[in-house]
Amino acid sequence: MKVYADITNFLTNYLQNRYLTGIQRVVSEVVKKLISEAETDTVLLDYSPADKRFRVVDNDKLYRCLKGGLSDRDELITEQLLSIDDLSPHSVFFDMDNVWNSRFVRSSLYPLLKQRGIRILTQVYDIIPIKHPEFAVESTVFNFMSYIGACIQFCDLIIVSSKAVQKNIEQLCEKLGHEPVRCRVVPLGADFKGISSSDEKDAVEPQVARAVEKLDKYILMVGTVEPRKNHKLLIDALDSGLAKKGISVVIAGKFGWNVSELRERIELHPLLNKQLFFFERPNDETIKYLYEHAFAVAFPTYDEGFGLPVIEALQLGTPVVASDIEVLREVGGEYADYFTLNDKNSLIDSIMKLASDEELYRQKKEKIKNFRPVSWDMCGENMVRALLSLENKTAAAKSDVKQLVIFSRDPARVSESLEYYDRFMPFAEKALICTSGKETDFKISYSGRLEVKVTEYKKDTLTSFADDVFILSDDDVRPLKTIAVGDFISDGSYRAFYCGRPYNSDECSRKTREFLESRCLPGVMYESHQMQIFDRDILCALYEKYPEANDGSMDIFSLYFNFAAVNYPEIFTFEGARSMCLPEPDSCNEGGYYPEKLTFEHFCEKAYEPGQPFAGFSTALNDNTSAENMEKVIIYNNAVRQAKSIADVYNSYREHYSFQYKTVPTYTVFANENKNIEITKPAYIQLKADSSARIELAFDKKLFTELDIKCIDLAYWFVNGLNEKAGSIVTVPVPCGEEKFYLSLSAPKTPGAYTIKLAFIFNYQETVKTAVNAAYIV
Repeated sequence: MKVYADITNFLTNYLQNRYLTGIQRVVSEVVKKLISEAETDTVLLDYSPADKRFRVVDNDKLYRCLKGGLSDRDELITEQLLSIDDLSPHSVFFDMDNVWNSRFVRSSLYPLLKQRGIRILTQVYDIIPIKHPEFAVESTVFNFMSYIGACIQFCDLIIVSSKAVQKNIEQLCEKLGHEPVRCRVVPLGADFKGISSSDEKDAVEPQVARAVEKLDKYILMVGTVEPRKNHKLLIDALDSGLAKKGISVVIAGKFGWNVSELRERIELHPLLNKQLFFFERPNDETIKYLYEHAFAVAFPTYDEGFGLPVIEALQLGTPVVASDIEVLREVGGEYADYFTLNDKNSLIDSIMKLASDEELYRQKKEKIKNFRPVSWDMCGENMVRALLSLENKTAAAKSDVKQLVIFSRDPARVSESLEYYDRFMPFAEKALICTSGKETDFKISYSGRLEVKVTEYKKDTLTSFADDVFILSDDDVRPLKTIAVGDFISDGSYRAFYCGRPYNSDECSRKTREFLESRCLPGVMYESHQMQIFDRDILCALYEKYPEANDGSMDIFSLYFNFAAVNYPEIFTFEGARSMCLPEPDSCNEGGYYPEKLTFEHFCEKAYEPGQPFAGFSTALNDNTSAENMEKVIIYNNAVRQAKSIADVYNSYREHYSFQYKTVPTYTVFANENKNIEITKPAYIQLKADSSARIELAFDKKLFTELDIKCIDLAYWFVNGLNEKAGSIVTVPVPCGEEKFYLSLSAPKTPGAYTIKLAFIFNYQETVKTAVNAAYIV
């Protein structure tokens, strides 16, 4: 099984600090297991924002690095770069790092992976930023919300280290109205491999050993110092009685965020280096030494995903006193002692109960000898088993394709298209024409070899009358050349062809997008104006799970293939569309997709009119059609290059603007607290002369729900430096209730500095608001 794992953050933290936090320790151990695992072909990735691609890590060199060898990141990275399109379909993408703060945000990455037919496995350590946002920086809370939403929406399997976290995720799914996501509990490991008692003293940091040897009893706390871990409570306990009883406190870890006050308290504490010790970033050998010599380990945390220090302490025979919370009860079981959460006196009582009764302490130590933690080897093995559970080796695409199913409202057009199917699709034997009216009123003119049947399209037409596997298309799609079943099925997988993400330009597109979003399905657009292959059983599964998908008002291609991408990725490959659609002037800057390999033409009669790109070419099949199609492809490619050059100007402006202002250039219309309409606008607009580009407009929902806005019209015009209109006023209606709309702006023909005026007309001129911007035409 091919496995990709993004370890970008791990490389950054480990190579810079050489100190393993809880998550970094997990990544280190699991990576070593994956590298050595025979059943997985693991490709480790390091994301490069500059290249906008992943760099491949050298597995052997990284393994040596984790064993104490290489330390330079550049030594570990190969020259190989991988884009999303380079990742193997049907592979698994495994996220085990703290990726919620990654540059390649998962809400963007995961849909692209699903589009490639790649299964996603993610290790979710906890959802503390959701449960306790007070214990995370604001940016982390925001990033984590996006991350966990992507996990719930797109992951095929989520690994958690405790049943408590699984319960948290299930409760979150319920609150979000999402069906439970598949989870597997894989407890984390705990062992200090490679360290023997004979050479331990040589490995332990000397200053730590010297300090600890002088102490009678000390309570140890291991981990990053941050508010959630509640180190403050242990120091409060020291000051409120433990010190007088001869008990010291040792903290081993590093200082994290939002602890400046606590750090100052530690560094200025009168008992520092007497009964209070802080050892920063100790190595594994030193941590092991501290665990083994501690009287007890304290873990007063507010919340955890697992509680690795509890396991490590018990594994090394040291008693534990921990917060009485669900996850630590699960991890420590009967072997640990528990005190009331954030209760200083309860913590002191738990420690003194052990300290004041030697026999009780001896019994506790004896009992802990029976504790059997999961080793890192077993943890890694369980991770691999989880990976292998995603492999589906039995499913395969059906290859007996004979039927075409064509949607049509125009008998003349479908009659002409049937001639193309007859000549260029030799594998096809029959065609089912689905029309919106009665079949008796739909008269076609065709006498070729295909067996043709006309039927009125109803909800059960495709599920009842289509073959087990069939080719679906609208009647305005025509083959450009001879095509075979291999154009739809390859290596046992159905080929699905996408063309971007749907706009809200029409009711069908809007409803499709909303349907996919509300069901947490990917939002990729497959209405690519080409023929596509359908498996009737999968279509039936879609309608069985979502009966509302069969109401005829949405894009069946996008519904079907996004559903398949999530539920049947092992028998689908996903690739860019191969249909020749002449570009609209503004279509390349926002999701426009124009392929280099072409199989079909999206036939449009307007393109053949005088002055249009295909003027002079025949619109009907003839002996010269193949040669004409080759010429049309050349014309098409020239048109695409021109459209892309226009788009480059706008996209460059959009990227620069986003970097400069930390937001995309958008007009936002909203209702303020006084229920007055206000507009925020971009600082400036930049377009290529004599071209068009789409710019985003966002409308506050309150406009429609509270201000009773029933109708919005837009009007815009450009004014030059002499205050003269440059061109005419353009008016555009906005679909009622639309919260996002893309306005096509047509730029003046002459480059220069302009002002663009955009008028928002509400309820037929009942209210008019105008936004004025600088516009640079280049």
